[in-house]
Amino acid sequence: MASAHHDAPEVVPQYLPEVVQPQQTPTQQYQSLQGQPPGIPQPSKSPDQFAYQGAAGAYTPGAKHSTIYGSTPANDVTSTYTGAPPTTLPPHEKPRKTICGCGMLVFILSVVIGVLAAAVIGLAAGTGIEANRVATAETLNDELSSSLAALGAVPTTTGSAESTSTETASTVNYDNVTNGCSTQSEKVSGTIYTPPFYNKPSYKMYCNSDTPLGPLMALFTANFNTCMDACASYTDYLNVTCAAVSFVPEWNNITTAVDGSAPGSCYLKPGPQNTTALTDSSWIEVHAAILDD
Repeated sequence: MASAHHDAPEVVPQYLPEVVQPQQTPTQQYQSLQGQPPGIPQPSKSPDQFAYQGAAGAYTPGAKHSTIYGSTPANDVTSTYTGAPPTTLPPHEKPRKTICGCGMLVFILSVVIGVLAAAVIGLAAGTGIEANRVATAETLNDELSSSLAALGAVPTTTGSAESTSTETASTVNYDNVTNGCSTQSEKVSGTIYTPPFYNKPSYKMYCNSDTPLGPLMALFTANFNTCMDACASYTDYLNVTCAAVSFVPEWNNITTAVDGSAPGSCYLKPGPQNTTALTDSSWIEVHAAILDD
């Protein structure tokens, strides 16, 4: 059977539009497998379509796409998670050194303050003690001066009351402090006095006489006997022989001694001493005693 001319292939004119089947992308292929209608392109989603919502790490989808579904497919693998930024830990601080629970600086300041306070207290206490010692020494000195003045001879006078103002040393009686040498020199001279202490040395008394040589020591004594006691004590304690004494009763009065520039009423003398070296005193009453070997 002969073919008709209308059964032959017909050439399509080039001016007609050509239908081309669109090529599916990998994403569209994956969506076709999940039940999506094939052939419908899904627009890609940029990371900036999600906004960070806080430290919980949640994200919010962007505006709806202009697709036939009106929203972003749930299985879109192109979205980006924008979680909370990593937290930066503070640098580790080294523990501070402490002493007794206090910081180093506080402890040092406390020690310095304590030392200064102790120094101030010690200085105040020392000053108070020294002031007390000075006051005690002055009190004792005043008491000693008063005692020596009280022990001084109270002069007795002879004659009428009108001649009292013109009396001289020769009219004063010091027998009570000179063992009687003032008025009974002949009876007392040559007699022995023995101190009760200090190995009990013996001294021979010579009235109205003065011993030679410069004194070992000058001091105030109550009477002639205590002057010899002082001589024995000097020898016993210092191991230096006190060989004689000179006693001036008038200088037992502190005021009189000061007026005469006398540093005492009793003068301890070194050796050697003997009776031939004794001298008489015409200007003041003085009595001597020599160690009796």
